[in-house]
Amino acid sequence: MSAVRHIVVTLLRPVPSLVVWALIVFVASTVPVSGVLGVDLPTGPDKILHGVAYAVLGLLAVRVLWRLAPPGMGLGGALAGAVGYGLLLEGWQKVVGRTADPYDVIANAIGAGVGGLVAVVVLLRARPGTRSERERSDYGHGGRSGAD
Repeated sequence: MSAVRHIVVTLLRPVPSLVVWALIVFVASTVPVSGVLGVDLPTGPDKILHGVAYAVLGLLAVRVLWRLAPPGMGLGGALAGAVGYGLLLEGWQKVVGRTADPYDVIANAIGAGVGGLVAVVVLLRARPGTRSERERSDYGHGGRSGAD
């Protein structure tokens, strides 16, 4: 396997993809958009961007917790983590001289919820049966794997 292919395959795995996306959201939340693009976004598109960024974060978090968390905790844990991350980043923005906006937190939470629900629907449709049946078929036994 080539080095580039290995890197791409690794980054597409659940945990690395979540970490990379969380870092992207952190950088986007830290660096002023106007400083990078030279333009200020109107309020509407800003909230849409927040929602989309956190929808991806919620989706990736559910993808990770689907196998790691106790049954029934994947969506709730992913949403709590994504919303908490959004709250922390809004506070961080105040520290670095950006504006902390409570409406951004709401857009983040809505986005995370939508992304998390999409992930749950996709994961449930991808593998019929109960979660424990999926784990046995995924890993060849009843336990969890450290592969992700």
